[in-house]
Amino acid sequence: MSPQSTSAMQEYSLLSLYLTENPRILKENAGSRQEMPQKPDRSLLWLGKYLSLALTLPASVVGGYVLGALADHWLHLEILRAVGIILGMAAGLTQILRELSRETKKTDSSQ
Repeated sequence: MSPQSTSAMQEYSLLSLYLTENPRILKENAGSRQEMPQKPDRSLLWLGKYLSLALTLPASVVGGYVLGALADHWLHLEILRAVGIILGMAAGLTQILRELSRETKKTDSSQ
């Protein structure tokens, strides 16, 4: 075990020992627990879904540029940077269309 996990276990055991010896603390804090919500907030799901769609195209274009620049450096053909950008853009658009069609199929089947 690492020293951090041993330290954490010691702190936990000391805390549990303290709480078992002082049941008054447990009774006072028993009513103050807040329950976790059952479903995540819809706005956060929406944000995550569409933020990933918004970042897919720029990330794939940058990835295509980097791979094209590496291929250009290795093969000494300057056109490979442009080819990398175009292939990255095509890959990003394909992924976006795939995600949108999957979402459309979900909404059609739920209605």
